[in-house]
Amino acid sequence: MAYLKDKGYEARAFYLNALYVLFILLGSLFAATLNGERHIDVAGGKDFSLPLYQACALSPVTGDGVAAKSEETKYTDELLVRKEEAAAAEASDSDEPDRVCLAFVGLPTTEDGDFDIHPQQKDAFDRQQTLFNIGVATAVVNALLFAWSVIMHWKGFGISYHFMLEPVFSILNLGLFAGLVGNLGGIEDLNLELNVQNNVLFENINVFAVGVVGLVIAALDLAGSNLVIYWACKSYKCWSE
Repeated sequence: MAYLKDKGYEARAFYLNALYVLFILLGSLFAATLNGERHIDVAGGKDFSLPLYQACALSPVTGDGVAAKSEETKYTDELLVRKEEAAAAEASDSDEPDRVCLAFVGLPTTEDGDFDIHPQQKDAFDRQQTLFNIGVATAVVNALLFAWSVIMHWKGFGISYHFMLEPVFSILNLGLFAGLVGNLGGIEDLNLELNVQNNVLFENINVFAVGVVGLVIAALDLAGSNLVIYWACKSYKCWSE
C-alpha cells in the first residue's frame, strides 16, 4: 500500500479494484438470473429442477427469427392471461400470480432424461446456453483480474504488467458484454412490455439492461481511462516504472 502511494499509483489501483468488482457483480447477476431454479412437475407427484435458461424461453418469439406460429401464439396467450390475472389481483388487493415460464418444447420428463428440443426452438435454446456461459465467463475473468489487482497493493507486485495489459483487459470486457448484448439483441420481442412484465426470466432483473450497463461501462473504461492514461496524461503517475 505504501509503495503505491509513494509512487502515485494508488488511485489507479483502487480504480481497477472497483471496476473489476463491478464487472463481477454484473456478470454474476446476469448468470444467476438465468440460472434460477425451475421445478418440472412429472407424473406420480415427483418433480425435479432445471435452470431457467434451459427450461424457459426469454421471448414469446423463439427459434431462428421466426417461431412456429402455433407456438408463438401459445406463448403470447400465456403472457396475456398472466397480465389479466395480475391486473385482477391488483384490483382486488390480492397476491400477484406467478410469472409465466415459456417452456421449451422437448424438455426431459425425468431428472436424468434427455433434452429433445423442438427444431424451431433449438437456436433459441442454444443461444440461452451461450448467454449463460458468457455471463459466467465475465464473472470468472474479472474475479481473476480483481485478485491480481489486489495483489498489486503489496509492493506493486506485477503492477507494471497489469498496467501494460490494461487496454487488453478493457477490450476483453468490452467483448464479453458486447457478446451478451448482441445475443440478447438478436432475440425478437425480448423487450416487449408484455414479455418483460410477465415472463419469469424478468421477475428479478432485466438481463438486457444488465448487459447494456456493462457494455457502456466497459466502453467508457476503454475510451476513457485508457485514452487518458496513454494520450492525455502528463504525469509520471499514470504509468508504472
